[in-house]
Amino acid sequence: MSSFKIYGAIFNIKNKIPFNMEVLVDAWPDYQIVITRPQQEEMKDHYTNTYHIFTKAPDKIQEVLACPQVINWEQAFQIQGCQESLDEAIRKVAASKSVQVDDTRAKLFGLEMPRKLKTSSDGKADLMKQVNMPTKDKSQK
Repeated sequence: MSSFKIYGAIFNIKNKIPFNMEVLVDAWPDYQIVITRPQQEEMKDHYTNTYHIFTKAPDKIQEVLACPQVINWEQAFQIQGCQESLDEAIRKVAASKSVQVDDTRAKLFGLEMPRKLKTSSDGKADLMKQVNMPTKDKSQK
């Protein structure tokens, strides 16, 4: 999922849509690592100082993240999107910079809704049946 934000950033740059982000790549067009971040003048606090990381080469990410031109480790920031496999590399770089890491995980859940909802004889639609959502067994706690 982290790649969606990266591709979105590249799409916006390609189509000249201003969004105050920079995209850093290790090589172009055959990139292995892509990082989006705010433009330098937009890095005001940890809410606006947000990074997204996508890599095809997790073994190289630690070296890239340690580079002060990539992330300013002296300033509060968030990494909002990255592959789970990068957790260890991020923690190692943070430890080498004496930076505390607070970890919060979120999962994106998407549904494809049917074009037309089926209704029962009383005209009501049971959304759980429409999208084949598993229901919790009442005997489970």
